[in-house]
Amino acid sequence: MPGKLSNAKILSVTVLILSCGGAVSADSDSLRAFTVSDSVEMSYFGNVYESSPAHSYDDRVVSPDGKHIVVMTHRGVLPAGYSEGTIWLFDVDDVLASVNDEETEVPTPAAIVRMSATVNGQTGDFDDRGNILFQPRWSDDGQSLYFIGRDDSENRQLFEVDVRTGELKRISLPDQNVMSYLPGRQSVVYLASPGIDEQREWLSAGEGIPDVIVGTGTPLNELLFPNFRGYANASPLVLTAWQVTPSGPTVINHLSTEEPLQIESTYIDVAGIAAAGEPYDAVVLKLAAHTDWVAGTGYVAGERGRLGLTVGESLNSPPVLIATDTGSGESRALFDPNPQLANIAMAEVREFEWQDKYGRTHVAGLVLPADHVAGQRHPLVIQTHGFNKRRFFKMGYSRTANAGRALAGRGLAVLQVQEPRPERDGVYDAARLGSDVYLSAVDQLAKNGLVDPDKVGISGYSFSGWLAADAITREPDRFAAAVIANTDPLSLTGYFSYVDSPLHGLVEPTYVGTAPFGEGINEWLKRSPNFNTDRISAPVLVSALDPFHLISLWDLYAALRYQGKPVELQFMRTGNHNVIKPLQVVAHHEMMVDWFDFWLAGDESSGQGKAEQYSRWRAMRARRGGDDQ
Repeated sequence: MPGKLSNAKILSVTVLILSCGGAVSADSDSLRAFTVSDSVEMSYFGNVYESSPAHSYDDRVVSPDGKHIVVMTHRGVLPAGYSEGTIWLFDVDDVLASVNDEETEVPTPAAIVRMSATVNGQTGDFDDRGNILFQPRWSDDGQSLYFIGRDDSENRQLFEVDVRTGELKRISLPDQNVMSYLPGRQSVVYLASPGIDEQREWLSAGEGIPDVIVGTGTPLNELLFPNFRGYANASPLVLTAWQVTPSGPTVINHLSTEEPLQIESTYIDVAGIAAAGEPYDAVVLKLAAHTDWVAGTGYVAGERGRLGLTVGESLNSPPVLIATDTGSGESRALFDPNPQLANIAMAEVREFEWQDKYGRTHVAGLVLPADHVAGQRHPLVIQTHGFNKRRFFKMGYSRTANAGRALAGRGLAVLQVQEPRPERDGVYDAARLGSDVYLSAVDQLAKNGLVDPDKVGISGYSFSGWLAADAITREPDRFAAAVIANTDPLSLTGYFSYVDSPLHGLVEPTYVGTAPFGEGINEWLKRSPNFNTDRISAPVLVSALDPFHLISLWDLYAALRYQGKPVELQFMRTGNHNVIKPLQVVAHHEMMVDWFDFWLAGDESSGQGKAEQYSRWRAMRARRGGDDQ
């Protein structure tokens, strides 16, 4: 039904959290608003982006004797600006005792490892996400734990920690970057690449970089930044070590059931392994559901303890570790890594359902300010690129161009949208994928009396950055502000930067339908936002969070700047497509929140060091003749 509002569905495990010892909120009058810093400093099980069984599970986290179990958390640390990972050790018997007896106090885990680093993560590996700790595995005797960690370096190192004494030992060499490993009874085998020097990734000149070369056949990004390796010009190389289980010739792999089940496997003749470069055949296995498969959602101890650990969370419930005795069926909240959230007024996130003019039904996350009252209309920010209703809503789809709860903390409503999947064949229709979806939602929310349709902003990055840029060009009267980040809004500069790279030729058949030559240029003039910037009336914050995206976004920024339109450029020299470093996330989100708050609500933050920023923005507003909101 169009315009249907429903409360976000709460996982049954989360209901359990609330009834058996979750954090108790403070008096509502003493609660403060959620801020950008709060989203950065939140702890998550598994990785710093979101908690998920697929991310928090790792092989052999239960000790061989079943007495102990380990869990990892990650968070950003401010104002220091580094990411921190912690390995927590639980005593299985103590946990089970507290689960089966409410009078028994829940045990406090021991932090046996705590490491930190200021890193981007390996750019090409999207499962990395700047994490600090990876792949915990017990020694055969259960006395020590192996793991991969980052200790004040981008390089991932192999470590061993004695769980009794806390003594930490580095196994790999400092100038290596460890990708995977296998512990044995007498030795450890690990797979490593040469060390990563993040400070050299974006250098264009210096030691080891030839001053004069023949550049023919080399992509622009590689010419400018020869040390950079990642998402720009090639798919990532992901290497892993697989192990045959002791019980027989079987391999265990952990699968996500949220997406269609597909595993890419490579078969290699073991006899030919020593011959580097030998050809091999790669096949894709599509696995159908089978009665022998058992779905699991966390840690399960062995024969000794019957202990199950799962992560419980939902749109409005931050992640909490839940312990279950699989024998008795009793469960209890075990570990809340974010007790500080009890002192914060948390905006409610609801599932919002509507239909567009094509009759398609869409579901998004609607965030209303914590102090929302019936009949109140709010400025609205549309965040794009994806919506996960199973996870706690913190920022949105990504750290880039998503600052969800912090925006709501400033009194703005937020709609987190998942665009429909584009058709496999033919040219993408930007309006059908973007503006027709966004504006039908705005119309319904305005009809419901929740938002002010004259104060709508939009943010987008990567694929949805093009859709957002198209929307403010196609429907200039409907958007009052925009943030366009880390994308290529069909610029000729961006298009030609892909020449001689694997990405060359991907833009023209799907985004435009033709190359920008001869008669084809007419289609570019019609479809490219960059050729229609004269139509844009919304003030635009252009965020280039690494040098590569500065190239692809320069045409949009320069065109708006040349025409005297309100435009701001934010640039990070050592950022990432999905910005990761805590201080960079803070800088990006603070400017994004300030931008929307200024242009949609007419408000200015009193934060330190922002006087010059608002002086620029007030001058922009005066030049366009709009001093009043």
